[in-house]
Amino acid sequence: MGLIDLAKARLEADGWRVSQAGPSLRAAAGILLVGHRPGPWERVLICPECGGEVEPTLYEVARGEGLAPTWGWACPTCGWLGFEDDLPKERGVRVKGWDKRELVEVLKRPVARPAMSSEEEERRKRERATRRVEEILDEVRSAPPGARNNALARGAAALGALLARYEVMSLEEAEERLVEAALEAGLTAQEARSVARRQLRWGYGRGA
Repeated sequence: MGLIDLAKARLEADGWRVSQAGPSLRAAAGILLVGHRPGPWERVLICPECGGEVEPTLYEVARGEGLAPTWGWACPTCGWLGFEDDLPKERGVRVKGWDKRELVEVLKRPVARPAMSSEEEERRKRERATRRVEEILDEVRSAPPGARNNALARGAAALGALLARYEVMSLEEAEERLVEAALEAGLTAQEARSVARRQLRWGYGRGA
């Protein structure tokens, strides 16, 4: 096998989807292979309440004995306000090209350890998902006055997205557990049920 074939196999083992560069790209930049793979999760400016486009806003929040600037957002459509962490996330795509020198460097890298079996990987993912469920419920349960509704909305959306990927419990069970946690935090049953149901299903739709 030649350099290109060997490097292509190594890159594909690292999760890249690779193809040979076209003649124009080779001539212009010396690129031999191009590839893409999922990039990091990035927040998108979409309102969790109505799906409209939100606008970045700088808030001042209590921190220590004074106020500190914190980035948040506001939705001009429905009036929903929130902080940066409340925004949904989408996974971006990373795109890269490799020239001959970079392909040589790819082949110099140590070979990764053999991947675990699909069954073991799935088991570990489910275990992490189950732990994350409990973390989300604890965050809702321990939210202080003034932040309880926001914590429930954020937690329900995150839990819905999680359940869209890992079936560790039904939506109905998740709703009941969210309501229980919100009641412990001090929200009313009606408010807890309404927010939990709406945001849970919104998050589920986004994560599917």
